[in-house]
Amino acid sequence: MELIEIRQRVEDYYGVDVSVKCREKQFSNARKMYSYVARLNKHKFIPIGELIGMPHDVILYHDKIAKSWIKSNDIQFAKELKEAFDINAIGTPRERKLRKLHSKFDEVLLTIPKNLQDDIIEMIEARVKATEWKQKDTLKLYVGEDTEMVGIF
Repeated sequence: MELIEIRQRVEDYYGVDVSVKCREKQFSNARKMYSYVARLNKHKFIPIGELIGMPHDVILYHDKIAKSWIKSNDIQFAKELKEAFDINAIGTPRERKLRKLHSKFDEVLLTIPKNLQDDIIEMIEARVKATEWKQKDTLKLYVGEDTEMVGIF
């Protein structure tokens, strides 16, 4: 989603101009939602701020506060995100991560022919297991006392 579209949706939802420097709750919450949704869409801090005439550190602040609200399951902010952007921010971090994964993979998984589904699931499970092993893997140097054998295992 483009920054201009995010800004427009936030402004339409709150009925305020996010570029106005005002400490009223409605303006502040609008900036937090704008910053958070823009960062969710992989936009950088400087362009996010430039669009509303604010420096990047202000955007960083608003994004950080919005993330803390989501982490603490702030019902009001979650409700506003749902209404404005259809983003479901309620739940544990694990539940939010699962929803994000589902949104990315569900359409792809539906295209897999039925006869290949079990094979693909096995391949994914094997890949996950291999990644876990690789992360735990350490090299150890063994030197035999009575032999000249040296090896890395």
